[in-house]
Amino acid sequence: MKKVLAITVFFLGFLFQAFGQNSCDSVYTVVDELAEYPGGPPKIMNLVIENSSACVQEDETPPSSLYLVFTISEKGELVEIRCQNPDLINDGFTSCLMDQLKAKMESWIPATVSGETVCSEFNLPISCLNWK
Repeated sequence: MKKVLAITVFFLGFLFQAFGQNSCDSVYTVVDELAEYPGGPPKIMNLVIENSSACVQEDETPPSSLYLVFTISEKGELVEIRCQNPDLINDGFTSCLMDQLKAKMESWIPATVSGETVCSEFNLPISCLNWK
């Protein structure tokens, strides 16, 4: 019985490690090579434009600018998107757009430091006068 319990605990630990929640223990802000989204900034902006229309409410005026920060894991997975505009953090449009982007973004090419992949942040300032 003890062997079965030990094997089960080991197996569950392996599963948690292999398939556990994406996280970054330390996030680099200065790297040798930035994380890169497949297709580059034009592809990211196309995603923003395509998904923003679903987030615009009739009675809401979307912000004219946003500053988003993407946290990318050392495996290239999108871990988190944050809004750096203090007045827009709980805004309906901004929250919707971040949720849409997180759901639809592909894996990134991770940042590197001394040839090793690392968790990093990617900053995306967005300016737009008409979201519709």
